[in-house]
Amino acid sequence: MFGGGDLGRVPRQVRRLRRSGLDLTPWEKGIVSDSKLRILIAKPGLDGHDRGAKIIARALRDAGFEVIYTGLHQTPEMIAEAAVQEDVDAIGLSVLSGAHMTLFPQILARLKENGCG
Repeated sequence: MFGGGDLGRVPRQVRRLRRSGLDLTPWEKGIVSDSKLRILIAKPGLDGHDRGAKIIARALRDAGFEVIYTGLHQTPEMIAEAAVQEDVDAIGLSVLSGAHMTLFPQILARLKENGCG
């Protein structure tokens, strides 16, 4: 999953994910590669710029992923609830402003409260 091509920042992002406590072993070993990964794309906060999130969602769908797009103005609670209900493998968050500094930790906290992460 992480090999081949010019992936630029991917190795750095993988290191960050590992430091956050995410276990990437199943993907790295190809254990889940035969199944279609479910990815939640969400727009937390008051940011109304959704073009980037929609482009990423479409690109992921075109690449064979199952994508759930929650739409605009999602609260951390709404995002965590959707992730649990949809049983997603990954969450993509799109924020144009600096609100990610407060929203992302809140989302992680809600996910942990629900037994995820």
